Amino acid sequence: MSRCPIWGTEAKVWNDGSDSDCVDSARAGGTYRVSRTAKTKLENFSPADKAKLTTWIIDQRRSGDENPLVKDTVIQVVMARRQMRPSEQKRRFFLFFLSREFRISDQFFYDVGSRGEYLANNQVLAAWTGCHDDNEILTLISILREEGFLLAKSGVLELTFKGFQALEDLESGTQPSTTAFVAMWFDDEMEGAYEQGICLAIKETGYMPLRIDRKEHANKIDDEIVAEIRRSRFVVADFTCGLVGSVPNQTAVSRGGVYYEAGFAQGLGIPVIWCCRKDCLQHVHFDTRQFNYIDWETPEELRTRLTNRIRAVIA
Repeated sequence: MSRCPIWGTEAKVWNDGSDSDCVDSARAGGTYRVSRTAKTKLENFSPADKAKLTTWIIDQRRSGDENPLVKDTVIQVVMARRQMRPSEQKRRFFLFFLSREFRISDQFFYDVGSRGEYLANNQVLAAWTGCHDDNEILTLISILREEGFLLAKSGVLELTFKGFQALEDLESGTQPSTTAFVAMWFDDEMEGAYEQGICLAIKETGYMPLRIDRKEHANKIDDEIVAEIRRSRFVVADFTCGLVGSVPNQTAVSRGGVYYEAGFAQGLGIPVIWCCRKDCLQHVHFDTRQFNYIDWETPEELRTRLTNRIRAVIA
């Protein structure tokens, strides 16, 4: 058995013939890839930095990228993030059980000593909640037990009615909505991409697209955008932009509003699907390049790939 490059715990590691290694690590929350240059930098990571990188991996997997690539640019972005606050750790604890489709009769077994029998369960739960070590995950469990969200005894964890209510409250934050908010460049150049691509993909998966420029309202536009994002099940953000000049000296006219709307949705925990026309992809902002973009060339390709992504990530 090999070792997880991030945590040093037991993991499966193999090479896919590229300059990156594939890793299947419970402590990192599942599978990921790591470039060779990034791998050397991980050796000096503190537990806090490891937890932040693990959170990034979890979020990428939740967004539909089953094998996110950890590379130098990702490390730079992750290092700049703040540590997860306790309230967010609590929220992600319940997100984990939502992802497991935890039922009222289910039990979760975790390791409370040196047995190691259910150590992998500890590790994956720690990955989801941004915990640094076993002591921190056991402390989190103890706090949630004292607050009445769960029963935990002798390594067996069960959710109480209050715990299941917390799951329902978390799920109801976005689940009932059938609206998909579309953030994009409102230009004639993009009409085909919207009408034959984004709009059809959203409708084919059972949702209704909402473009703020096509909605009648009497409110301040910024307030209306915020309100509609809050009411949406997910956001489709397309970062295609205007290009000025000729190759190889082209510059981009970035769409600041799209970045704002995607970031606002992410802050609320609303899923964001990232898209960009292939010729503009190199111009997207540095801080977003770690996301799993749908890089499309034709509206038909955008429709097909976006439909598949919505079905895989949103369902």
